[in-house]
Amino acid sequence: LGHVGMQRFLDVEEALVRGAHCWIHLGANFAAVAPGQIRIQASSAALMDAMDRALADEGVAVGARTEVGETPYGEARDIDAGHGAYVSILGSNGLFHHPEDRWPDSVDLPRTLAIARAFRTLTGALAEAA
Repeated sequence: LGHVGMQRFLDVEEALVRGAHCWIHLGANFAAVAPGQIRIQASSAALMDAMDRALADEGVAVGARTEVGETPYGEARDIDAGHGAYVSILGSNGLFHHPEDRWPDSVDLPRTLAIARAFRTLTGALAEAA
């Protein structure tokens, strides 16, 4: 729906975009089975590096990166447009937003758990820096 809900929320709560220490966007399909791959994106090089380290420490391979300064994909673009800080992970597979995109056939559970651990570590580091 073109992120209409996110846009409406940010219109009402516009101070949150810049006021939040860091937005964490967990996009669709980041735990898809192969050949799905993940893409990471962040509002700064420091946030990108922190996310990269957290994922690498959990053995999660990153398939693509949106370079800092480029318009990000997914809901992170709304935060980027408002000049907020963010980290974002999303994925790809042939079943994006399809009814058959579900566990166990299209979800890599070990990768899901590794990504969850990485984001737990990242969130802790972001909280300590706040």
